[in-house]
Amino acid sequence: MKYAFWNNKGGVGKTFLCFAAACQYAIRHPVTAVVVIDMCPQANVSEILLGGNGGGGEELQGLLTKLPMAQTVGGYYHQRILQPHRSTGTETSFLVRVQDSNPRAPGNLYLVAGDPSLELQVEHQSEVLPTSFSRAPGDRMFIEIPDAHTVAIVASHLGAPIQSLRAGKYDLDGEDTQLNSTSLERYQQSIQELVERL
Repeated sequence: MKYAFWNNKGGVGKTFLCFAAACQYAIRHPVTAVVVIDMCPQANVSEILLGGNGGGGEELQGLLTKLPMAQTVGGYYHQRILQPHRSTGTETSFLVRVQDSNPRAPGNLYLVAGDPSLELQVEHQSEVLPTSFSRAPGDRMFIEIPDAHTVAIVASHLGAPIQSLRAGKYDLDGEDTQLNSTSLERYQQSIQELVERL
């Protein structure tokens, strides 16, 4: 199964929703490999998955500077642009097991990290990907995700799956942040509902 989190507007929660749903799906399906392919040049979901805001950035930088080619979606695109009509045989080398960088992540969660070079490579995109996406009628799904910024901030900062969080005080770079049990439970329930429908 394949799912996409997309919205043309920034700041609406795509990154956090993708992070939370991927972690929860991996936890609920421990024998299934769950792969997140970060198609955003900002690579925010990659940073969160790789250890949270801050530490995950260092891990991402390591993938971006890996030689002979970045171990990112940009590195994959680079190979595909050079060989657009045949398999390279190295596709799986771009996968990163998230838990190797972030011990809080489920062991069956994998990532193809985002890459700022995607903006430069977009002109070649038609050689690699189809130009349109099809959708079967009636396959829309609407789930209300609570507007609980503190939950998103704590989970994103720590790179911790939402189900592993507990209500209480968290020290985020010297700032005490209180995680309210009602907000946390509402968020956990909505992510569970989303994953059950996937």
